[in-house]
Amino acid sequence: MLDRLPSASQPIEEMIDRLSAQTVFGEPTSAGDATVIPVAEVSMGFGYGSGSGSRTDQKVGGGSGGGGGGRARPVGYIEVRPEGVVYRPIIDTPRLVVSFFTLIAWNVFWIFRAMGRGEDK
Repeated sequence: MLDRLPSASQPIEEMIDRLSAQTVFGEPTSAGDATVIPVAEVSMGFGYGSGSGSRTDQKVGGGSGGGGGGRARPVGYIEVRPEGVVYRPIIDTPRLVVSFFTLIAWNVFWIFRAMGRGEDK
């Protein structure tokens, strides 16, 4: 029975096995004299923790856990033509807008904070 149970590292091993050039560079598509190869950014993360403790009125206890995850997002494509090879990035406009407003808010926060410190003296 124990030999049929998956090991604790099996999910991690399966995720790593899925990382390949095909994961980052998708299947090439041809149209006319051009071939397009999609390009993605792939990231993964894992974590694990455990602990134990005791209380005077209770028995010793402990626990552990782990997890992992990953994502892939398109970042551009490679265009292959008889004239040459070109990488064309995909511009993530919503992400740029959010980054811009976050930067503005951060600067406004620090300006007002600095102005407030000057009044305290």
